[in-house]
Amino acid sequence: TLAVSGPLTYPYAAQVFMCLKTRPCEVVVQGRFMAGDELLVAKECGSTGVPGFPNSGRSEPSPPPAGNRFSWGTEGVQAAGGEYELCWCSASAVGALVEQQGQQACALAADFLALAGYLRVKATVAGHSFACTFGAACEIGPVTGFFLQDGDSVF
Repeated sequence: TLAVSGPLTYPYAAQVFMCLKTRPCEVVVQGRFMAGDELLVAKECGSTGVPGFPNSGRSEPSPPPAGNRFSWGTEGVQAAGGEYELCWCSASAVGALVEQQGQQACALAADFLALAGYLRVKATVAGHSFACTFGAACEIGPVTGFFLQDGDSVF
């Protein structure tokens, strides 16, 4: 029996996830993973992580048993709104290779070469300024940004 590990990918389709700027980010990726695998949020797989993501874009190691839940911890995302690649590193496969060299698995951007999907960071564009009177109804707009929809709220 041959078992292939990694993210589930389809011809001409990919898994797409959404995280909100200033909020913690967690995704559940379809596929076969091992505990300890990691994801990197990057402009393209094999490059460094996106600035503004906790831990320089590297997820925390996925927890057992399935290993398909990836989190960047409790710190909020500060990256610019937009769409980024989610790149996968198999801790067990890379670990076996780097163990002989005394290095940590999934430590280098070059360890994250497999595309697991796309991560969209939902955010407004900076520079909006609106004035409202306390206690009175107030309409603001237009608000521009990335992946905003009718019905989104402002707090």
